Amino acid sequence: MWADYPALQTGADIDYAPFSYREENGPEGFDIQFFSLLAERMGLETAYNLDTWHEILSGAQRGELDIILGAVYSQEREEYLTFTAPYNSMQLALVVPEKSTLQYPEDLRNKEMAALRNDAVPKIFLDSSNIPVSAVSYPTLTEALRQLSSGRHDFAIIPEPYIDRLKNRREFDNLRVANDNLSTLTYRIGVTEENRHLLPEINANIRKMLETSEYEELRERWLFGGEETAAAGRNAVSRPALLISIFGSLLIAGFFLFHIALRKDQPTSI
Repeated sequence: MWADYPALQTGADIDYAPFSYREENGPEGFDIQFFSLLAERMGLETAYNLDTWHEILSGAQRGELDIILGAVYSQEREEYLTFTAPYNSMQLALVVPEKSTLQYPEDLRNKEMAALRNDAVPKIFLDSSNIPVSAVSYPTLTEALRQLSSGRHDFAIIPEPYIDRLKNRREFDNLRVANDNLSTLTYRIGVTEENRHLLPEINANIRKMLETSEYEELRERWLFGGEETAAAGRNAVSRPALLISIFGSLLIAGFFLFHIALRKDQPTSI
């Protein structure tokens, strides 16, 4: 079936690290790597298209894309997408300016949110919690957080793994995580109506993938700082060796200094 199928045009957000983003060498991130492995298992050819989230959804509506990665189910999107079984879930975090006192969901009532354009994530959470807010949307999540950092808005709601991106950006130094456990976000793959007949096989392979060690390795690497943790572990292992080396050098130096001092104290012969 898949061998004769043309490459699926696969869309993902260009600014949603660590899930999807563009590197110098091309598309990267957890969603990209996951779908690449999934496609490989099915013998499927795929072509990645990264753009702002709004443009990705618009491309799916226009029939220019076949697959959408990192999609969240919503009734509005059912008009042009069919959703697979979940392949990932993440905690949502509340991000606020440093001096803000906002912390709990009820604190957000009637406040203003900086949001990614057409992002269903915060809307679903706020609607389910019956919390009315006003929202100003931006083409990318980075831009939304930049505007929040400038003091123009009260808060943002983002996936917890995205927080690591804030830690390394000086422009976000005045933002902080007020609550890292608002709710759970579930990611799915969106399949356009023209490709709906592919859904059963995609779902079957998702279920198989979730049981593999490759899947756990991907989550550890991209979503839980596996590479950084490993590096920290290597540094921790190397520290005892370094301390032993330094201590040994000090002992040797002390040994020589001691003998030099003894020779100086000895009477010289005439």
